[in-house]
Amino acid sequence: MNEIFENNLKALKLRKPKLADMIRSSEPSTIIIEESKSGELTFTYEGVYFHSRYDPVKEADRLCKEIDESGWNYTLIFGMGLGHLIRAIQGSRSRKLLIFEPSMDILRGLFENIDLSSILEDEDIFITESLWEVSAIIRAQSQPVDILGLHVSVAYKQFFLDELSGFTQAITNAQTANRVTMHTYIGSSEDWFVNYIKNVPNFFKYPPIDALKEAFKGLTVFLVGAGPSLEKNAEELKKVKGKAVIIAAITAYRPLVSYGVVPDFVIGIEKVELSEYFTGTEVDRDIRLLVGDISHPSMYTNHSPRGIFTV
Repeated sequence: MNEIFENNLKALKLRKPKLADMIRSSEPSTIIIEESKSGELTFTYEGVYFHSRYDPVKEADRLCKEIDESGWNYTLIFGMGLGHLIRAIQGSRSRKLLIFEPSMDILRGLFENIDLSSILEDEDIFITESLWEVSAIIRAQSQPVDILGLHVSVAYKQFFLDELSGFTQAITNAQTANRVTMHTYIGSSEDWFVNYIKNVPNFFKYPPIDALKEAFKGLTVFLVGAGPSLEKNAEELKKVKGKAVIIAAITAYRPLVSYGVVPDFVIGIEKVELSEYFTGTEVDRDIRLLVGDISHPSMYTNHSPRGIFTV
């Protein structure tokens, strides 16, 4: 038994059970790990070094210093490598981290060979392989005024350019949604007004949420937001599905479905078009939407849910 591998998976499973299962069921890694000139570990993937061949820890310390001096409030790292940079940042002031690893092969190799306990137990560090979770975590953990900084190595960019494009798009979507929330009345009042006018006919077509007051009486209601604990909470939500009412933020809807939980209601009060948060499948017909008077008009027209209620 590989003790390092098992201990890493055990630590990961406490926060990310689905990812832990994915790593366990993946093929053995093909990366080649070797000692650098300094004695610290580096590795190659398809013949290319992803860390310094001479001193990867010194390299990570230099990058960490650059990040500290950048003024970033939230650091986004595309690719874990062997975790040298993450450990360096753990000891710095730029501690809030979101790490996206695009390669299951590299991730498996990392878990097989490197003790990650200090990283996996750190609540300021979020590790994910899901682009949907990237958006959800950024929306939940960052503020519109935060300065988000992205680090990506040349090697990761060389091999995973398409994944990097998806990652940056997920970041952009999350920042856009956060700024919409912040600028409720600043610089966007015209959009709110236009949405309101377009939605007026729907105010008479769909009932208010108050119409469900009697139906909800005596029932337990779970309000589900997006965030790093969503995967863990999804296992508990499966147990109460059908016995309680599950209401999800729109950013949590698609991740919940991927974990096998279809919420009873989805809150769609954003003023911008966010169709990417829907599944585009028949599942969308099983939910009920809660929309506001200034929601984007597409919330009323584009998704054919089981029901629509105004809030």
